[in-house]
Amino acid sequence: MSEKDIDVSIILVNYNTYRMTCECIDSIIKQTTGVTYEIIVVDNASGDDSMQFIKSRFGNEVQYIENADNVGFARANNQAIAIAKGEFTLILNPDTIIGSDTLSQSIE
Repeated sequence: MSEKDIDVSIILVNYNTYRMTCECIDSIIKQTTGVTYEIIVVDNASGDDSMQFIKSRFGNEVQYIENADNVGFARANNQAIAIAKGEFTLILNPDTIIGSDTLSQSIE
């Protein structure tokens, strides 16, 4: 997929919240139609093996940035924005569940 093919870059910052992050990603994948997207997860040095769980569940469906230290919410989002390829960028908290066609309705 080329950069021009991506409508929305979705950024999630994870810090010891892999269950919520996985549920959020599941909702994005299941509920999004008519929109091309990429998901970028930034891990802020979680101590609960978050990245291992997330990577084993989603593999290449998600891009990952793993920080050695907790750099904070704003800086972590900026790291992801720097590599985002979408026309739009959505910063999403990992405790969010996306409803049916939320993204397509948001960019109309």
